[in-house]
Amino acid sequence: MSDPETISIIWHVDDVLAQASQRDVKISREKAIDLLHRMDAKHDANIGINWEVIDCYLDMYLKEE
Repeated sequence: MSDPETISIIWHVDDVLAQASQRDVKISREKAIDLLHRMDAKHDANIGINWEVIDCYLDMYLKEE
């Protein structure tokens, strides 16, 4: 059972892939996992991770390619 005094927000690689698909961005599952982990490590705690943040990381991915 989880601690009633905490919450956890979970993002899955499928969320990244779905957002990429909506934007017609071709990305491998492995690269999407990499982006997910980068978001986790570098996100702004004041903003968190949201669809807009995922879009920003997808934009950065497109610039890298």
